[in-house]
Amino acid sequence: MNYPAGEQVGYLRKFIESEGAKFQELELASDKLIPRKSKNSKEFGLDGWSFMMQTADKQLSMLYFENACEIPVIKGFSSNSKYTLIWFNPITGEWMEKQNINSNEKGEINLEEFPDNQIISVQDWSLKIIIP
Repeated sequence: MNYPAGEQVGYLRKFIESEGAKFQELELASDKLIPRKSKNSKEFGLDGWSFMMQTADKQLSMLYFENACEIPVIKGFSSNSKYTLIWFNPITGEWMEKQNINSNEKGEINLEEFPDNQIISVQDWSLKIIIP
């Protein structure tokens, strides 16, 4: 797919800076994604990987899912707590409707599918998880 020069970076910046300067507190947390890499993804490929950053207080998590990524279980949240999910399309720069979800007793968030109703992504997606 061809995109106008610079648009992808601009949209990703829109996503990352959506909570103001709070993004500066994000720490790498990709190890909290199960699975992090899809079964058929290459070790050094550009498809099928998921990434996560989270603030130490767990009030902000930002995730990025590459094309061909499996929907993961996300660990590292407070148990039995309410969170708001906001999907972002990094290709178009559009935000999806907010959804509320509860973490389970293990502090995990179980996603059912990507915004386009897929369990294996057919495009890149971003997800913001915040305390409502």
